[in-house]
Parts: sequence; structure tokens; C-alpha cells
Amino acid sequence: MALVTTDAIALRSNEFGDKERIVVFLTEKQGKVPVVVKRTRSKKFNFAAIEPMTLCRLTYFGKENAHLYRFSNAEIINYFGPVREDLMLLNYSACFSEILLFLLKDFDQNKHVFEVYKNFLEQLSQFKNEHNHLSIVLFLSLIQVFRSVGIYHAPSDSCCSCKKKLLVGSETKIRIIDRGGICPDCYRKMGHSYHGGRTDFFTMEISSLKLLEALSSSKFAVAVKLKLPTPARKEIFQFLLWVYQNFTHRDLKSVNVFKEINAAIV
Repeated sequence: MALVTTDAIALRSNEFGDKERIVVFLTEKQGKVPVVVKRTRSKKFNFAAIEPMTLCRLTYFGKENAHLYRFSNAEIINYFGPVREDLMLLNYSACFSEILLFLLKDFDQNKHVFEVYKNFLEQLSQFKNEHNHLSIVLFLSLIQVFRSVGIYHAPSDSCCSCKKKLLVGSETKIRIIDRGGICPDCYRKMGHSYHGGRTDFFTMEISSLKLLEALSSSKFAVAVKLKLPTPARKEIFQFLLWVYQNFTHRDLKSVNVFKEINAAIV
């Protein structure tokens, strides 16, 4: 039996029969791992340690290459209380957690994604009522995750196929495919033969694209100083959702609530 101890954050918890639950953890050592947890009345164990969005020191065991592991113990490192006490922050976290849950494969080791998620929760906990900063934290975190799993190509104002400048005359919008911006001629030549996503292109204002370029190419400390107008924040958020949906072929359940609560922000 392999015994593993690692830092972890729960992404989802579901009931499994009358006496057990399956908790899906994002772990530092083994990526996304489903773990079976037995119910217990022991006062020594704090179930808050395995609640979604709790950073814990997790120990689990099982046979190598097993599809499910068995829970042994967990100790709280950071409960991220400020996130749980604010409905807006809670929904930011729920949206991000759901993206990770369905974007990542089980047991696909990726320490970088774990660090991004931990940093994201830490940044939410330090939120000081600055909505521009909060949106940038979300966007940067998603871009880093998307890059890490290989589904993000930062769009630019040059065609990803012929390399010509995309904007001509009075045009203000750019068509983006999964590899970046594309001119009308190249898009027509490609046709629909290679498009396997739900929506084969996304249209973005050049002003929003320039801000997205700046976000994608800047370090965190520099990027959080950028000012994103509300229209640009909304468009960038929709673009990042489009990237996720084209890869997973699924909608986010949390995003409707997220949009309602944060309608004036993102």
C-alpha cells in the first residue's frame, strides 16, 4: 500500500453511500486525486480540513495506479476564512474551482497549477474592496492554468496564419480562433474542417485585446497595477470562458450565479 502525504485543496465533495463521501483534491504531489472518506464521530477529526477551498496537509493511501484512494488524515493549514465570509469572493472561488475540476485529469501531476490555485485563494483572502484588482487576479490565474495545460495562446493583432496585421481601416474588432487572431481570408481558407469546439471563433474589441496582451505578458506584480474598464473586464472574462468551454465542451454551472452577483464588476 502506498502512503502519500501532501499539501492539498479540496475541489468537490460528494456523498458516496450512507457512510462515505468522495472528495476530489488538488494535491501538490499527484495533481487531482479522488479520495474516499469514511464518516466518523471522532472529535479528534475536524471535517473542515477536507471542505472545498481549505488548504490542508493530507494523508491518503491505496494501491499504486488505483482509481480511488482511501483517506487517512488531514490537518488544516489555511481555511481562507475571509473568502467564505464574502459571497462575492466565494463565487469567484467556486467558478475557479469548477474550471479546475473539469479541466484537469486525475493523477496528472502539475505542481504549478496547485501553486496558482493556492495563490489565487490567498489573494482573495487579502481582497480590499478593489474590484479591478480582483478581476485581474482571476484573469491572471486562469491564464496561468490554461497555459500550464496547453490550451492558451495569447492573441495578438497579427494573423496567427499569415502573420499580417489584422486591423484594416475602421475595423475595431478581431476574430480569434484557438491559436490566436485570424484574418478573414485565412479563416475562409480553413473553413470548418479543423474546428472541433462548440464555437469556432471569438470576436473581441482591439482595446480589450491589447489589455489581454498586457496581462498575458506581464509579471503578477506589474499586471495587478493595470486598469481594466468594465467593458474590457467583461469581454476578457467571456473570452477566458470561451477558451475553457471549447476545450472541455461543457458549461460552468457556477458561472450564472457568478454573473448575477458580480454583474456590475465582471
